[in-house]
Amino acid sequence: MVSIAPGRLVDRSHVLFRAMLENGWNYPVLLRPVDSRGVKPRQIANAAAARRYLDETDAPIVAEPVVG
Repeated sequence: MVSIAPGRLVDRSHVLFRAMLENGWNYPVLLRPVDSRGVKPRQIANAAAARRYLDETDAPIVAEPVVG
């Protein structure tokens, strides 16, 4: 699991993609807000979808691999 702080989209994307690389995660991944008010968790299938999700909110996000 990795936390992604608020900030610029490019920085947030970098944190996610680096964590995926360093931890050997593949898609899909689960992205969910730390405080879930207004933004639903989402299973993400690719890099473009991840960027869209991160662009939708500047809230802190938690990313984790989908298991199962």
